[in-house]
Amino acid sequence: MSTPLDDSHAPSVRLSPVRRLHAWIGRHIVGFRLLRIAAGPGSALKILFATLTMPVKRRSPWRNKPYRVAVKLDGKVVQLNLSGPTDFLVLREIVLEREYQLPDGFNPRTVVDLGAHIGLASLFFSVVLGDPKVVALEADPALVTQTKANTSGHNVTVLNAAIASESGKRSFFTSDESWANSFERTLPQQQEIEIEALSLADVLDRAGLERVDLMKIDVEGAEWGLLTDPAFTARADAIVGELHGVDGHHPHELVEALERDFDVTVLREDDEAAIFQAFRRK
Repeated sequence: MSTPLDDSHAPSVRLSPVRRLHAWIGRHIVGFRLLRIAAGPGSALKILFATLTMPVKRRSPWRNKPYRVAVKLDGKVVQLNLSGPTDFLVLREIVLEREYQLPDGFNPRTVVDLGAHIGLASLFFSVVLGDPKVVALEADPALVTQTKANTSGHNVTVLNAAIASESGKRSFFTSDESWANSFERTLPQQQEIEIEALSLADVLDRAGLERVDLMKIDVEGAEWGLLTDPAFTARADAIVGELHGVDGHHPHELVEALERDFDVTVLREDDEAAIFQAFRRK
């Protein structure tokens, strides 16, 4: 998941003029790009207003109130609840740039979305693939309401849980910056909460599935304990998502682990993250 449009996430952080200019330009660029998928002038104005006034909104009493905007996806108009700056960046990546576009001829009927955030990937798969059965996991209770709202009317089951190697209660660190939510503390102002963690076997059991056609994973580093386990990856025919560098380990190490059983394509990569698609070899 990308970092937000405005990187002044901690009230105690004072940004340099250069970084403030960078954030200001970034908000303008994202806002204008999203106009291409706005469903009508009203939603276009909302998107522009939202992306340009986020620093003010985030310091206001209505900071958590989402914007309701309509966007076009594959010829359909979908209504979205978008709140913080990360939401608009994820909207750009998934709906506008189609980060999870699948190859022609691959039409999964079951999808597990691990790290669903506000449900935009689940919504994308639902619309583009003609409403497959989707199970979406999101650990942060504050995001689950948006996930349910954004996937309403589709064949999506939303679970307020995190994916893990074993089921049980776990400590989880949340923040207003949803891109930083993690099993590990990554920002000083994060709040520690207790959440439910589920193994993939338990997720599939709850969904009544033996295995899944497509798994999407974006879990901010927790993938290192999962994608290196052949028993975990054996339950999916295809895996897409974002890999993160952790503790000096490069994301490409996970690509190499997946290549044991999958044909892997890296769509975008740097030292910190990699966007990938992996399809099981026949």
